[in-house]
Amino acid sequence: MPNFFHSHSSPLLILGLKTLPALPQKILDYYSLHYQSSGWITNQILFEYIEAIFIPHVNRVRSTLNLSHQRAVLFVDQHSSRFYQPTQDVLERNNVEMILLPPHSSTNLQPLDLAPFGAFKSLLNNAFPAGVIPDTRANMRIELLDVSADCLKTALGPINIKSGFRKSGIWPFSKDVPLSSPLLHPIRPLNYIYRIRYYYYYYYYYYYY
Repeated sequence: MPNFFHSHSSPLLILGLKTLPALPQKILDYYSLHYQSSGWITNQILFEYIEAIFIPHVNRVRSTLNLSHQRAVLFVDQHSSRFYQPTQDVLERNNVEMILLPPHSSTNLQPLDLAPFGAFKSLLNNAFPAGVIPDTRANMRIELLDVSADCLKTALGPINIKSGFRKSGIWPFSKDVPLSSPLLHPIRPLNYIYRIRYYYYYYYYYYYY
């Protein structure tokens, strides 16, 4: 059972392409691949991922733990696709609560941003030494996807996942963790800010009136 928690559902990968090129089986097996010209997530893409990938993964966890009726939680940002009613309905039917993180709070509250993604970027940079460029754009895409799968598997390990939740204060729960972030406090004291405003208004009045 402990090894089960070292796994995760297939990562959703959206390629900004009009058609999907031939890709190695390793990439197809690891990622849940979608493609569309803009490269952005859509209502339908998220719905299909939730229904076909995420919900079955949650149910496998429940089955393994013998907790078939255990409520699950999904943390997401507030992209418009999260409000698509069919997606909300399928989550509700499967006893999954979707929690929306406040806007512009990912640097403080998004567990993936606080540990796994940093590790992923570092691993990916190390995997591509400066000056090493594949001969064609297609080869570059395939090589990048191939290497990124290995890097992401490592970055999404239990140590980084636990670290992300701890740094966000989500688990173990601590409201003091995000509230103590320097990003939530002015760099300058308030009296300094008020003085700047005073001088600004003074000079504006002096020169323009």
